[in-house]
Amino acid sequence: MDISIMSADISTTAKCIYACISCFADSNRECYPTRATLIKMTRLNPTTFDKHMRELVEKGIVTRTERKNGNLKNGYIYKLNDFKVTNCDT
Repeated sequence: MDISIMSADISTTAKCIYACISCFADSNRECYPTRATLIKMTRLNPTTFDKHMRELVEKGIVTRTERKNGNLKNGYIYKLNDFKVTNCDT
């Protein structure tokens, strides 16, 4: 996990989701856990999870790409992006 996430200007809940996603990430910083798995790991209700996942995506910290098998949706691929910490006091 990129420890600089702790200084990022995002909610504590978004940091928790980031930490869970990072547990699955491969050497390319990509993974594809299900939404249900992430919700279970974080113990968040789905509405709260979606709100804070959207925060990570909107801030460019995580890229979420829909996976498809033909016309069927098959979850998401998550990519942990490089980001700049803008509010670090150290």
